[in-house]
Amino acid sequence: MIQSSALLHPATAPANPIPFALIGWGWRAQQFAAIAVRAPHWFRLTGILRQKPDGTEPASTVTSLDRLLQTEPQFVVVSVPRATAAELTLELARRGVPVLTETPPAEDLAGLRHLWSALPADARVQVAEQYALQPYHMAAAAIARSGRLGQITHVQASVAHDYHGFALIRHFLGVGRTPLKLNASHMTAPIVAGPGRDGPPTTEILRASTQWVGLLDFGSDRTAVYDFTNDQYFSWIRSSRLLIRGERGELADDTVRWLPSFDTPARQQLTRFDGGAKTNLQGIAHQGYALGEDWLYRNPFGPIPLPDDFIAMASVLWSMHHYLETGESFYSLADGCHDHAIGLLMREAATTGTELELTGLPWMDAS
Repeated sequence: MIQSSALLHPATAPANPIPFALIGWGWRAQQFAAIAVRAPHWFRLTGILRQKPDGTEPASTVTSLDRLLQTEPQFVVVSVPRATAAELTLELARRGVPVLTETPPAEDLAGLRHLWSALPADARVQVAEQYALQPYHMAAAAIARSGRLGQITHVQASVAHDYHGFALIRHFLGVGRTPLKLNASHMTAPIVAGPGRDGPPTTEILRASTQWVGLLDFGSDRTAVYDFTNDQYFSWIRSSRLLIRGERGELADDTVRWLPSFDTPARQQLTRFDGGAKTNLQGIAHQGYALGEDWLYRNPFGPIPLPDDFIAMASVLWSMHHYLETGESFYSLADGCHDHAIGLLMREAATTGTELELTGLPWMDAS
């Protein structure tokens, strides 16, 4: 679960840009690099480990780990396929190098167990789970923690796939790495293919879309519904949805309903603020979210033109720096392992059609 104490960003950039290095040059790694380019007062990319550089990289490129570490990063971002991420994390940790590893930290449950048991006791490892740090989710979490909704008992998240979705569910419910019971199913339906990582479609194609639904029971009257199809990430016709319910109210997407007293209902809309629209001359950049006059979230990166997901990723980079400076974990390896394990369990439950229970995993009681 993302720790809220590590989400208090400074109002200004650090005295010196935060130096980090990258291993990998895939889609997500390139986004981390782009953040360093767009926010040079905040971050400095010291080097990139890539076996076949092509000149598109915005920093010095090396082909060995030794040479990458010679660039003197504060930490290394491991952004490679999950099948190889765990061994790179272990190699860096054994050298005493702090690691920010991408999600998930290993490929399967056996890989998670191996990584957990083999990691040195003094390893400094965090996982780059960014979804709770997206501006809207920061605002939603602020409402959930405000007491306005009462004790949070139920979350329905149709926002992100597998481990990302379960990280958000636990974050909004405020539950740790507790045992849970899970039922799940999946179904397919046709959809006209939309945009993807490579851009918008060039022709009309009808293809199958798979929807995964999970019902989670964490005990103590805390339940959740996970509902997602991967089309949602880029689709023009499949939207995301979020519902957070407490005993005194709920947040449904952008609408907050609550009871100031048992016989008095209230309702208010979340307001998003962005610069650069219509006649506004502040520049295109997200500013924050408010509920009435109460600001729930302010973008710590100010006027830098970053999409919401880039803001969240930049927040992950800053949170890693903050962790190394203060020891305050923001999304630990234990959390990364746990949320991926829930995702794997959901797939198994959907395939077998049986209720499954997640319990007894070695990281569940980690501090």
